[in-house]
Amino acid sequence: MLDFLHELLRLTVGPQAEAGEAFVVLSDKVVGLLQRKTSLGEGGRVEGSLVDLLLSQTEVLQSRLDTMARPSHRMVGAEYDLYEYRIQSIRSHQEKLVSILATVALSGYIGRGHIVRLVKILRKTDKLDSIVAGLYA
Repeated sequence: MLDFLHELLRLTVGPQAEAGEAFVVLSDKVVGLLQRKTSLGEGGRVEGSLVDLLLSQTEVLQSRLDTMARPSHRMVGAEYDLYEYRIQSIRSHQEKLVSILATVALSGYIGRGHIVRLVKILRKTDKLDSIVAGLYA
């Protein structure tokens, strides 16, 4: 689903968006979705745009990784394989979210408040990895 969203944004509002009458109508609808406020899932109290949702989900996944990085016991065999798979899966989701965020940013639909929130996220990180580098870029 994240791959579909990335391709939809790339084709409609990305820096090299497709031209044509059908894409113009679709692009207008996508821009409307980018600007629409939706619940961010925190009990319905907090609302934000798609960019806010992408940033919050990236933070949630990073906190899961931070928690998983300190296993409570030594793992071997299938347990270790499952642990490694879960970390790779979370990383993959993060990379997809960052690529979607990059497409939105390159198309100019990221605001000053989003930049401030992004800087706060980057200040909390203690190590440079591919996700942090993608957010920084």
